[in-house]
Amino acid sequence: EKEASRLGENVHTLVQEKNAILMEKNESLYSNELLNKQCDELRDENSNILRQIRDRKQETDQLMMENQKTQETNHNLKKDLNNLTSIIHSMKSDQSQMFELAQRWEQSLQKATIFPQQPMSLP
Repeated sequence: EKEASRLGENVHTLVQEKNAILMEKNESLYSNELLNKQCDELRDENSNILRQIRDRKQETDQLMMENQKTQETNHNLKKDLNNLTSIIHSMKSDQSQMFELAQRWEQSLQKATIFPQQPMSLP
């Protein structure tokens, strides 16, 4: 009887130990499930961030292309402005020369009317 009682206690102790091990494994499995769920959530979040980064990169590339076109346009506009400025200076110079020429022509015309040239008489 003592032996049976001791044997019963041993079995009971073994069962309790097995239950404790099973409970630890169960808790570990539950923790793993939680960790897997967190990993899936982080993976989804990471995918979303990567998608956003690709979208921003596309937008940045587009803006850089537009910026380059704008810079080229500005460069061309500056060249055009310099050309127009040069043309305006030339026109002002031409205008000034034409004004001087008109003044000389007017002076010559006045002298001709004040001192008309006499026809040369033949001997």
